[in-house]
Formats: sequence, structure tokens, C-alpha cells
Amino acid sequence: RAVLVLLSTVAMVSVWVLSGALAARLGRAARPWFAYLAVAVVALALCRPVFVFLARTASMDWVYAALVLGGLLMATRGRGVAAGGLMAVAGLHRPEAWVLALVLMVVHALHTRTRAATAWAVVVAIGPPLAWVGMGVLFGNPMVALTASRQNALTLHRDTGLVAALTELPGQVAAGIGWPATVLGTVGCGLLAVTWWRQDAARPV
Repeated sequence: RAVLVLLSTVAMVSVWVLSGALAARLGRAARPWFAYLAVAVVALALCRPVFVFLARTASMDWVYAALVLGGLLMATRGRGVAAGGLMAVAGLHRPEAWVLALVLMVVHALHTRTRAATAWAVVVAIGPPLAWVGMGVLFGNPMVALTASRQNALTLHRDTGLVAALTELPGQVAAGIGWPATVLGTVGCGLLAVTWWRQDAARPV
């Protein structure tokens, strides 16, 4: 348990560092305040008792977040295989990261047009599904997180659907990280997206 708590805590700090590095990378040297904005937002978020509690209770959500941010940072540096690999490992935690990994590896294979890149794309594509099937064989239901979430929604009488997801998202995010971090993060992501899109070389990534 002590090792898992340490791993979760290291991942929480890594999320802080990787967020600043990713913002600095995407914003380029001409916009270094992007990095400061990212660090400020993550600092506000990590000060929340709920997130500190997650680290103290060995939550693997921090590990997942660190893997995804690390994968995105590798992608912006042109290291497609490393990016896809980190995303694929994160995909073992949550399926959406596997989808991102697959997209990154396919783009990398199309861009480089090498057998190695194609082979890695195939490995990333089949890896997590095989792992899920294996977990299902060993432990029963491999989609326990999905089914448990659905059951929780029914038990707590939560509204589901696209409209509910969009209208309740700001409040749900703010409940976790606080309104200051939510507002700063939204503005920062918007400005970062506009700046990044203007950089033609960054679009394929």
C-alpha cells in the first residue's frame, strides 16, 4: 500500500510538471505565459482536499492523467511511438486513452510510411482489447468500471444523456477543482487551441 500511495503522489506531482511543459511546448517560446497559466491552474486544482485525498488513498487516476499528459507531450515532440505507447498503457486504465493512442499511431504510420510504425500501430490497436479480455477471463467482468458507473447513475437518479452532460459539465468540473481553476483553465485552453491551430506544422500532431 505504501508503494501505491507513493506512486500516486509522484504521479500527482508529475501532472503538475507535465501540464506546464505541455503548455510551454504548445504555446512556443513567444508565449511563455501559457506555461505559467497552466502551472497556476494545476496548482489551484491540486490544492483541493479531494485531490490530495485521492493521492493519499493510492488513486490510480493520477497515474492515468500523468500517462496521458506524457503521451501528448511526446506527440508534440514528434515521438509518435513513445506517445502511442504511453497512451496505450493509459488505455488499460480507461478505454478513451486507447482510442487516442490508436489515432496517434495511425497518424504516425501515415506520416512516416514505415513498416515499424505500421507494426506499432497494430500492436497498440490490439494490445488493450487483448488485456481486457484477459482480465475478463481471470476476474470476470472486464468492463466493471463502465457497468458500475451505469449502476451508480441509476441508484443516484442522475440525469443522463448529451444535454445533461453538456449542461452539468461546468458544475461537475468546478465541484472538483473549484471555480477559479475552472475559469482559468477554460480561458487558457481556448487561447492555447487558437494559438496552436495557427501553427501549421503542429496541426498533424
